[in-house]
Amino acid sequence: MTNSAKLTLDLIEKRGIKTITNAAITAIEPNQIWLQDGQRIPFGYSMILPPFRGAAFVRASRLGNEKGFLPLLPTLQHPDYPEIYGVGISIHLQPLEVTPVPIGLPKTGQMTEEMAIAASHNIAVALGELAAEPVVPTLDALCFADFGDTGIAYIAAPVILETLGQNRRLAYAVQGLWVSWVKAAFERYFLLKMRWGLSVPWFERWGLRLLFGLSLVRPLQPTMLPEQQPTLKV
Repeated sequence: MTNSAKLTLDLIEKRGIKTITNAAITAIEPNQIWLQDGQRIPFGYSMILPPFRGAAFVRASRLGNEKGFLPLLPTLQHPDYPEIYGVGISIHLQPLEVTPVPIGLPKTGQMTEEMAIAASHNIAVALGELAAEPVVPTLDALCFADFGDTGIAYIAAPVILETLGQNRRLAYAVQGLWVSWVKAAFERYFLLKMRWGLSVPWFERWGLRLLFGLSLVRPLQPTMLPEQQPTLKV
């Protein structure tokens, strides 16, 4: 998004790190890795992360896709079993772009919080405990990346676009040492509010909206409603 790739790659290159993207591994030998395009990467130590899979019980239950992630309606309900809700890394998010090496989409902590707020709201509505309309997570995100002597703040609203070519409401990245300080301060604040048993207090929501223009949930648009609203069964 916007200048985020350039800022990140510049910081990586200044640290003497070479990046290779869209490269598939075809063979791993004791001291070298072979890529599909013929490149050979020698190494003394390597760390390779395999493709991420969902929970084993989801794969066994056949409620999810072949990788074990749940397909969901915008209300975070399973399309075939509306009493099942999913949030965070348990869900399937479909990338809009086809890349040479298939990739997933981010499910950051803030995005997961938004999903959990929306899911709990919709469960209360379905149970008749809350007289309100369903909501959906905005999937807006504010991320702080610490590079030691500097940092980059990334803002994307929303992170995941609904259609190719769509413009984000907000999309920018800024760099500075202050990002590292803000990240350290937020970590302390987050741990403190978890000890207090708070999720997203009102002042945090106001701060996100006033300082960064971000929101957590929004009303379900009429065009996103399923043909027949499912009823939660307990």
